Amino acid sequence: MITYESLKNVSTSVVIELVNEVFKDYVFPVNWNLESFEKDVKENSISIEDSFIALSDGIPVGFSIISIRKDVGRIDSFGVKEEFRGKGLASEIIFRTIETLKWKEIKKIILEVAQSDLRSIRFYNKHGFRATRELASFFKEKDNSSNAHFKYEQTTSDVIHEMAIEAKFRFKRKPNWQREPITIKLSENRYNYEIISDNNKKCGYVVWGFNKDNCYIVDASPVEEGYTFDAIIEDISSKLFEIKDRIVLVSVPEDDPLYKALIDNNYSIFIKQIEMERIIH
Repeated sequence: MITYESLKNVSTSVVIELVNEVFKDYVFPVNWNLESFEKDVKENSISIEDSFIALSDGIPVGFSIISIRKDVGRIDSFGVKEEFRGKGLASEIIFRTIETLKWKEIKKIILEVAQSDLRSIRFYNKHGFRATRELASFFKEKDNSSNAHFKYEQTTSDVIHEMAIEAKFRFKRKPNWQREPITIKLSENRYNYEIISDNNKKCGYVVWGFNKDNCYIVDASPVEEGYTFDAIIEDISSKLFEIKDRIVLVSVPEDDPLYKALIDNNYSIFIKQIEMERIIH
């Protein structure tokens, strides 16, 4: 017998273990721990109350983790254990997800899926989702880059949030959920937040971090006319190559100017995704 339970009534450790197990072999493996889960909940506006897990005779076997911002919902994570696939459970969970968001007066639901995951794309198409644009994840290995010549000043997520709003409209940016200015604000102290200046004039910003393998850029943009995404990315790359030999950016939308700047700076694509949406009101 399948029953459902809101995440607010489930131990966080149970949720983390379930999601990690389902996504362990995915193209984007999930390896949540308590700290990263709690940060993702806040940063991505995950609604613990509206998210849920499915249980078979009390054993967790599936889940739908939902984010909500105003009248837009996002399926942050969705899946069922391998032994329960192909038995209708996933369809039952997606129906429940859509109904939950309808009652919240959400107008559309978005999600991302790996372009190579044809089975999941067919599943979402079957349930009314349609592809809207392509996302790409990029990397670049250290080359003979020149030294960075812009200056970088540490600041806060609140300051970068305001700069990101300005850049979004000035440069007609079309960020995905993870790069919306509100996401940067909600990330608080998770990353490095830096104002980029040229001759004492603020010209851009970068949000970045690093792990044992590489540096990663969360977001970056010029904020002043006369400064291009190409120039900003070139300089940031030089700066970060002083720290690690590899730089990564994930899930960059094809219609955002950051995408072209990465291509022009000889970044390579290693994974493509499809952003999909379903209108429900």
